[in-house]
Amino acid sequence: YQRRVHGGNDVRLLGLSEKRPNLINSLRLMLRHNQFVQDFGRIRDPLVIAKREKIWSEFLADLEKRTGKSVSTMSAEEWEKEQQALKTLLPDLQLTRWAH
Repeated sequence: YQRRVHGGNDVRLLGLSEKRPNLINSLRLMLRHNQFVQDFGRIRDPLVIAKREKIWSEFLADLEKRTGKSVSTMSAEEWEKEQQALKTLLPDLQLTRWAH
């Protein structure tokens, strides 16, 4: 987070963060999520998406706890190494390099 953007009622009533998220980190995490969970829109079955979403959430929580850092701040090289564990959780997963 970089600077304060919301205040007053936005924070109190809407539950918005007082700080603006880092756009680059947000987009990086969104791409990584979309690649895994929906294969960039190719997967549409709600049950498959729900299964992948659960695996994704658990994987991220474990990874962030183990490394002590946010997945959104990992370099492409770090992510490339760590995401290989996702293949063991979901063997049919096709990972591409550009979603780093």
